[in-house]
Amino acid sequence: MSKPATRATTTNGTKAPNIARFEPAGHLYEARLSLLEREGSYDSARFFDQHGDELDAQLATFLDCVFEQSQASSLTLDRAHISHTMFAACGVAQLHAAGAGFADCSFTGCRFGSFAAMESSMRSVEIHDCHIGYLNLRDAIWRDVRFVDCVIDEFDAVGAQLTRVAFPGTRIESINLQHATVGDVDLRGAQLRRIEGVEYLRGTTMSLDQIADLAAAFAASLGIRTD
Repeated sequence: MSKPATRATTTNGTKAPNIARFEPAGHLYEARLSLLEREGSYDSARFFDQHGDELDAQLATFLDCVFEQSQASSLTLDRAHISHTMFAACGVAQLHAAGAGFADCSFTGCRFGSFAAMESSMRSVEIHDCHIGYLNLRDAIWRDVRFVDCVIDEFDAVGAQLTRVAFPGTRIESINLQHATVGDVDLRGAQLRRIEGVEYLRGTTMSLDQIADLAAAFAASLGIRTD
């Protein structure tokens, strides 16, 4: 079973994400990626070095599972429940997880063309060294999530609720925060190219250098012309 570790502490007045560390279950059985099915139940399964085409695991439940070095053109996890599960060195062109729930999970070295997680919930999750082309978190609720050394080309967080989310070493080409509700979101250490909805940055922490780099975007949001 997974072993949660000591929770993260706060720094500089901004509450850090509470990420529970865990280890994969001691005894995993080898499972076939191609046999994933809707409403399936998977406990202590290991999907290793496999390839799939259009996989549908809507409403499925994953507990103490490992997806490792596996590839798929599309994977649907709509309204699935995923907990204490690790994704390592996986590649999915289209990952669809609308309304899915992730708890105490990790993603390491993964590549996702698109990660559609509208209305999803995510709690106590670390995403490390991953490249995501398009991350759609519209109306999602993500709490205690850390992106470490990731690349996100387009981050759509319209209407999302983000609490204790951090981005150390992560490059974000474009982020849209319109109508988002954020609290203790730490953008320090992130490389930000463009922000839409800067008026919704209340509740974030940024460095002075970041603010200077985004001065034009702030000015435009206030109706100030720059020359």
